Amino acid sequence: MGVVLVGATCASYVVVLGDWYEALQLPHWFRCLPLQWIWSLIYALDIFIMTRIVYATRSKPLLATLGLRGMGRVVWCACFFRLHSISAAFGSAIGLCAAEIAVGVWLFRREKVAWAAYLWQSVWLGLLTYVNYRLWIGA
Repeated sequence: MGVVLVGATCASYVVVLGDWYEALQLPHWFRCLPLQWIWSLIYALDIFIMTRIVYATRSKPLLATLGLRGMGRVVWCACFFRLHSISAAFGSAIGLCAAEIAVGVWLFRREKVAWAAYLWQSVWLGLLTYVNYRLWIGA
């Protein structure tokens, strides 16, 4: 749980919305989303999932993967919002997708309640990766 809180704090430090972000050619449907609410929900779900996993399974490899995934989110935020590097952010998003799939498969096999909560995060990451890809190719 501490890992999630540290990740959320670090991610919030590196996220700076400004003129650069406003100038991005984001899809209209994406600009309409309540991003602050979505991120808050994702971190709340992360705390729930981590708590379930720690107390139900104590799987060290899974916890390590979740920790790496959390650090990957911070790296993505830093690349995208601080460095304004669409390509580095996209590469980071691909790595996050790999970790997301690994954790999702593990949860699906062993912890259905946590998997159901985790599924929403996977959908969100997929949307972010898609938008990041569209920005990367200049579409």
